[in-house]
Amino acid sequence: MSGKRVQKNHLNHFQTEKTRRLNAKQDLSLKGSIDEPIVDLISALNSCGAYYTTSSCSGRITVMADNSGCHLKKSVSKWLFISHDVVDSDEVMSAIRSGGDRPLYASFKVEPFVLHVCADGLSAAKRLLEVAIGCGFRNSGLTISKSDRIIVAVRSCHSLEVPIICDKELIVTEDYVKYITEELAATTPFSAKQLKEWYAEFIQECPNGQMDKQTFMQNFGEHFFPADGNTIKLAEYVFKRFDANQDGAISFTEFINAVSIPSKGNIDEKLDWCFSIYDIDEDGFITTEEMGNVIKAIFRRRGLRLDIDSKVQEIFNRMDVNKDGVLSKEEFIRGFKTDPQILSALVAEQCSTTATTDQTVRNNNNERHSLASK
Repeated sequence: MSGKRVQKNHLNHFQTEKTRRLNAKQDLSLKGSIDEPIVDLISALNSCGAYYTTSSCSGRITVMADNSGCHLKKSVSKWLFISHDVVDSDEVMSAIRSGGDRPLYASFKVEPFVLHVCADGLSAAKRLLEVAIGCGFRNSGLTISKSDRIIVAVRSCHSLEVPIICDKELIVTEDYVKYITEELAATTPFSAKQLKEWYAEFIQECPNGQMDKQTFMQNFGEHFFPADGNTIKLAEYVFKRFDANQDGAISFTEFINAVSIPSKGNIDEKLDWCFSIYDIDEDGFITTEEMGNVIKAIFRRRGLRLDIDSKVQEIFNRMDVNKDGVLSKEEFIRGFKTDPQILSALVAEQCSTTATTDQTVRNNNNERHSLASK
């Protein structure tokens, strides 16, 4: 049999199996269906000729119970609670208390996003694997099934499992449950619904998935900052901070990562973020000139017409503890923490610049929708 015929037969077999799987409309995960947060992703993958998905999970937080004595073996366990979004401790404790008798064993589990995709050949599998690893799913890999199918497993290493009930006794306090749920909320500051809405707006602005400097300036430089040379510079500094890999464009992931810190981060994270904007040449130190550039932009954005140069020098001198003429990150953060006047004057303004960028996108979209309807 010729090589071309073998290749054609293989392609026909792959497409036949793909059609059969997709027509069955069944996911091979325990739930048996596709989680709502990743429906669009699954549809996009299945629209590609070289792939079809076999099982998936968007990531979940669960309380798993077991009365068999098998210590939470999946086949005999049941869910007391499950969520594909951020949860609070009251929801978890309510699930533990409900349902009469406590189970013999139970655990609080955080399971990450996982996806299994059948690929039409090794080259297609390698392409998808490279994308998965590039997106941060570094535990991904390739497997060969018993039926010789090539499966790409997209996985991360982020998971958590905490026993909470043993021999029908609650072995952790409610405060502990509250602590771990709050810690989880801190690492996932935006809900799946928020991310989906923001992504739709981002793609509407940037159909290719990349926001270049011109688009950023049109949305934030002209609308959010007054038409002033120094305040436009502030928008440029913010753009540079958003563009984490410095490729000249902001991806949606970079956008969310940048917004999440000033919106949801703690004071140390916010100050670390601010330092990166002031440190324009990225040498790990801030000079009076660098501080002056940013402070001038901030003050003029707020309409303040002060003696800016003397104000910059005053602030700088307060923060420069060792008097070496530059500010280290430690001096910068310590200065803001110990001087409420500096903190209120600069950090609040700096963070509000970023925290409201999503609202600017929304406002711009509303303006276009209003014009389109007239």
